[in-house]
Amino acid sequence: MQNQEFFMKRCLTLGQKGIGLVSPNPMVGCVIVYDGEIIGEGFHQKYGEAHAEVNAINSVTDKNLLNKSTLYVNLEPCAHFGKTPPCSNLIIEHKVPKVVIGCIDSFSEVSGAGIKKMRNAGIDVKIGIMEKESRGLNKIFFTFHEKNRPYVILKWAESKDGFIAPNNQKEPFWMTSSKSKKLVHKWRAEEDAILVGRITTEKDNPYLTVREVQGENPIRIVIDKDLKLSTDLNLFDSDAKTIIFNTLKTQEISNNYFIKINFNNLIKNILQELHKQNIQSIIIEGGSNTLQSFIDVKLWDEARIFTTNKELIEGLKAPIITGKTMEETEVGGDKLTYYKFLSSSERMWEEFTAKNQIYEKKGVPESFFFCDNKKDADECSELVLKGIKQATAGSLWSYKKYNRSLPKKGDLFIVTNWNGKAKAIAETTNTQQVSFNQITPEFARTEGEGDKSLTYWKKVHWDFFSREMRKHGKKPSENMIIVCEYFKIIWS
Repeated sequence: MQNQEFFMKRCLTLGQKGIGLVSPNPMVGCVIVYDGEIIGEGFHQKYGEAHAEVNAINSVTDKNLLNKSTLYVNLEPCAHFGKTPPCSNLIIEHKVPKVVIGCIDSFSEVSGAGIKKMRNAGIDVKIGIMEKESRGLNKIFFTFHEKNRPYVILKWAESKDGFIAPNNQKEPFWMTSSKSKKLVHKWRAEEDAILVGRITTEKDNPYLTVREVQGENPIRIVIDKDLKLSTDLNLFDSDAKTIIFNTLKTQEISNNYFIKINFNNLIKNILQELHKQNIQSIIIEGGSNTLQSFIDVKLWDEARIFTTNKELIEGLKAPIITGKTMEETEVGGDKLTYYKFLSSSERMWEEFTAKNQIYEKKGVPESFFFCDNKKDADECSELVLKGIKQATAGSLWSYKKYNRSLPKKGDLFIVTNWNGKAKAIAETTNTQQVSFNQITPEFARTEGEGDKSLTYWKKVHWDFFSREMRKHGKKPSENMIIVCEYFKIIWS
């Protein structure tokens, strides 16, 4: 009998076939196994159409085998009605006894609800098989839902001596090979949007469409603060939707959408606006200043940099980037280097797994700060580092309201300060649920905040729960259930 990773790898291979076709949905593959053999498989083929689980179940010739089979899927089956009915309902309907899942879906409408529904129906659900790879396949989807912004890909080409364009450029300039150009057009077809700055638009007059390969055009985006660009330029030809970020007006003209935004904290504001418009991924193509602005505020996820054999001697310097080199390859004589941005938590996790390889196949655990303000969050992270704070508490109401999984013994998480700097990796050692009025002095001491007294604990937590629940028209009570979580530091 083949092992679980074998079947999950098949799910990932199937899911990848949906690249460029299913956004804003995730890429999902599914296989159904009976007696060690695959009897059905499918993947999500197009946005708005049947999900992977539906296609896999429909592909099974003998439906009588479903109630004796195991269903493998790289992402948690959905539990809500969207453009299609919930996949978890279909799995329950066919009485599939066991489901193996690569990773939990962090989309708020799912986020553990599909797993809960199947378990409540008596299905044996296993989670976390090839979790790292499963999250990696849908890195764009997870970034969008967990960071509330699109996945940002930086892309540029530079000369052997580090320039991206000659001085006093008067006409469009392309320094890479035709094979590299074709690859760039393939990337455009795979992502939701593509962005350039005003100067690049003036000098290169790009179309930013897909012409070298088959595929959909991305949404074109240009930054033009004072609307200086001529509407005779190729970007305004209406062949693809174009967004123009500016400070003067919000207006729709044909297929061109002028959006007025605040140019203070420009990059953050652009990404917030794109998130509102359900744009999950974006390629930043230039120019150098625009690219560097994303790098400087650390709002990027990966970079794809071509280096040619040409030398310009002088010209416009390429952006300066620091990141983890993921891959180097050759395309038509050009060197292509892929970089990945590592957050503070990701860097800490890499350091930890390098020394503790038993965790290597796990994805980066959840990272968060304690409290709801900078002062307390920073103080708590330091208390954790000093070994003073060894517990935390949350309301059961909050876990249910935000559909969060309850902590359990053995869970790992990363403690950060208010600004997201990783401080420590912690492991949950125990959990218990008690009413607010049954919290003990021992637990208050273990949580380690303030003077460690029960009186202090009750005051600050009552205030916190009041703020948390007030947003939803609720109030805390003495009988409300508190989830008490004990933990220990395993890396700092």
